[in-house]
Amino acid sequence: IICLGGAAFLLRQWIFHGVRFLGHANSRVLFLFYYGMFFVLGFNMGSLYLLDFVRLRYECVILDFRMVVILRGLTISSILSAHLILMLMSLERLHSSLFPAHFEKYSARRATAAVAVAVIIGSTFFVIWNISDSFRLFTENFVAMANTKVAQNAERYDVRQ
Repeated sequence: IICLGGAAFLLRQWIFHGVRFLGHANSRVLFLFYYGMFFVLGFNMGSLYLLDFVRLRYECVILDFRMVVILRGLTISSILSAHLILMLMSLERLHSSLFPAHFEKYSARRATAAVAVAVIIGSTFFVIWNISDSFRLFTENFVAMANTKVAQNAERYDVRQ
């Protein structure tokens, strides 16, 4: 409940205050993505706790483990993405201090948004790749059973009695 409440508070603050305090357009775009990653983080953590509560409280609920892996991976990737976007913001601030005239003259909102989206996609791919053991958890694995009652195995075993 605390995580979902935090996500709702972040969304409320984002709607009411926005990023008006930032001066440059590129900084605003990056900070919107940074803010969005923490909203995703709060929503994912709240969803995970809610799913775990339902799964542990009611035994009748069957939950696919891949959904839990995806939610946990998105939680970790939103933290990683937020930190990488913060690094992009610091590189942008470094650029503005080294070349102030060039920085104030040009703004590339679309390019900044594209870089932020690329960072988010890259970090999500990296985290899900590592959590799922190179995406092996998302494939259907059939385990061979040495059971004569299975129709496909009956031919291989001599079941004479």
